[in-house]
Amino acid sequence: MSLFNAKRFPFLSLVLIYWLFVQTSAYANQLALRSDAKSSAVNIPTHELVSLNRITQKQLYQMRTEAVLHYPRLLRDTYEPDDMIFGNCESNKPWWGVIGMEAYGPGQHAIDGFSKESNYILNPFRLVSAEMSYQTSKNNGRVELMTFWNPNALTETDAKNPHFPWIWESGPVSFEPSKATAEVTYNVTAYNKNLHSYYNNKLSTNRTISSFSLIGYNARDFGLRYIYMDPHKTSGIKPWPQAKAVYLNQFLHCGGSCGYPGGCNNMSPYIQEMDANELLRLPAQAYFKLWYDEPESVGDPPDFTFIINFK
Repeated sequence: MSLFNAKRFPFLSLVLIYWLFVQTSAYANQLALRSDAKSSAVNIPTHELVSLNRITQKQLYQMRTEAVLHYPRLLRDTYEPDDMIFGNCESNKPWWGVIGMEAYGPGQHAIDGFSKESNYILNPFRLVSAEMSYQTSKNNGRVELMTFWNPNALTETDAKNPHFPWIWESGPVSFEPSKATAEVTYNVTAYNKNLHSYYNNKLSTNRTISSFSLIGYNARDFGLRYIYMDPHKTSGIKPWPQAKAVYLNQFLHCGGSCGYPGGCNNMSPYIQEMDANELLRLPAQAYFKLWYDEPESVGDPPDFTFIINFK
C-alpha cells in the first residue's frame, strides 16, 4: 500500500511536485568540487570582448555552453544555461555596448561597441567579476553611472580594439576544484597608468576610477546563489553595510534602461552591495564567501570561496 495517496491529498501532491521541481532545478549546473573534484588546479584565460548584437537566443545559449564546455572536468555532470539568468534575453535585439555605456550613455548610441555582457557570458568560471564604473551616489543610496570617455575623441580603430581600456581586464582565473576556491587579479595600477599615459586626451574626466560593481550571475549559474564579502579577510575595499549574505538574483533581459528604441539586452537588477563598491587603496583584496542556500550566519563555512585581487 502506498504511503502517499495523491487522490486523497491533491494539494499535498502539488506541493510535492513543486518541491521536487525546485530541488532538481535549483542546482541543475554544479561544479565538481572537493571530494568530487575531477580536475587538478587550472589557470583559465579570459575571453576578450565581442559583439552580441542581433544574435538569437539559440546562439546565445550555444556561445555560453561552448565557453563552459572548454573545461568539462570542472563540471559535476552536464551543463545547460540557467533559463532564470539567460532566458529573458530577446533574439535579434542589440545589447548595451561598452562605447555606448562609457562614452555616450543611454540613447541612440547605447549599442555602440563590444557588448559589455560578453565579458561575463564568455568567462563563466570567473564566478564573480569586478566592473570598473564611473559612479556618483544619489540620495536614495543608488548610484548613477557617468560617462568616462569623450565620444568625439574616439576613433574607429579604438572602437574595433577589444583591448582598448573600456574595462578592467582580469588575468586568468586560478581555479582549485579540490579546495572549492578560485582567484583572479585585476592590475588596476597598470590600467590607470595606461589611461593617463596614452589616452588622457580621450577621457571626459581626469578622475581616477575607484568605484566598481560586482557581477555574480556566473556563480548563480552554478547554483551558488548567496554571496558575502568577508570584512575580516577583505582589505582596501569599503565594507558592505550589513553582515548578511546577499541573494544573487542578477539576470539578463531585454529592457529599456539603455534608452535605445525597442530596448537592449542587459543585466538587472540594482543590488546595493553589488553595485556600490569602492577601492580605498591599492593593493586590495575582496574575499567572497558563496553558498548554495542562504546560510544561518555569514560566519558559516562557504560552499565556495572566490577571491579578487586588485594590484
